[in-house]
Amino acid sequence: MEKFKLDYKFVESLPNPLENGILYISVSFRLIAHNCCCGCGKKVVLNLSPDDGWNFTYDGKTISVYPSIGNYGLKCQSHYFITKSVVEWVPKWKDDRYRKRHKNWSFQFWK
Repeated sequence: MEKFKLDYKFVESLPNPLENGILYISVSFRLIAHNCCCGCGKKVVLNLSPDDGWNFTYDGKTISVYPSIGNYGLKCQSHYFITKSVVEWVPKWKDDRYRKRHKNWSFQFWK
């Protein structure tokens, strides 16, 4: 899959439906939501927490999210980094070693 750029919006509450290609950032609810970057249409919600969730940086023009986003609970099993608003894909593992190693990460997915 090729790299591509995401837009972002700082919001108080999430719109319904989410638009593809946009990161919705709610600082007050401590979350980032977006439709999966692979195009499968599944919503991905990341809990913002310095201790056990995701973090983001905003440089006035772009957003970076870390750690990577591994959607192993979804059928697509996509895995990517978002760095300076650009999606960078991580190659798929041939087995479930990675998923077993990171089974305690707090992923949240909705249909």
